Amino acid sequence: MISNKEFKKNIQQLEQQERYQFQAELIPSWFEKAVVLILFWEEAGTIKVVLTERSAKLKNHTGEVSFPGGRMEQGESLMQTALREANEEIGIDRQKVNMIGRLDDAWSGAAYHLAALVGWYDDIPNFTANTDEVGKILIPDIDELYDENNRKERIVERHGLVFKSTSIKYQDSLIFGLTADLLCEALEQGLGTNTERGSRRAENLQNALNSQFFAYQKSNGNRPPQSDLVK
Repeated sequence: MISNKEFKKNIQQLEQQERYQFQAELIPSWFEKAVVLILFWEEAGTIKVVLTERSAKLKNHTGEVSFPGGRMEQGESLMQTALREANEEIGIDRQKVNMIGRLDDAWSGAAYHLAALVGWYDDIPNFTANTDEVGKILIPDIDELYDENNRKERIVERHGLVFKSTSIKYQDSLIFGLTADLLCEALEQGLGTNTERGSRRAENLQNALNSQFFAYQKSNGNRPPQSDLVK
């Protein structure tokens, strides 16, 4: 397995790397912008990352695993959104987050154009869950996430869209969909493989827009019904 030093070095290279961004004309006008934070740190001789399990109090996707994050507010930068949402959801100390860079553009079936920012925490964090939004805070070691015994891949068909889906088992939780795709991308960056995923996501979005995946009247400007997050 890669050393902590090498992992951190590879992650920090995101600062100089240009990542795949969707062309403006690909993003429908009814999509909204959202940001998630993928936060790593070193603790007890290993590298850890934080995820959350969505609260049962929420209307949609209850119990699903995701990264801290949410919808951008007017006038915010990507970094401001990521830090605000992480602070609101898990009580992160914004001053201790060293924001490094971003992953390839992504999108969700709930009609979000999503940016995933990667940060490094300059301490051992003490998280506090906002129980209105977060049911559980998950803090896996990256070694557990790299373990192929904890991963499965399958081909999924949903509303006319066919795509490859990765799932990662962690304790009694399952990481899947867009969250798993972004997590795998970040872990590949840590290994130094730098696999580009954005063009595939863009192709899947175009296919989704050409199919029945978003089953509603686009012309009236309404948001689509909530659906599973996809990559």
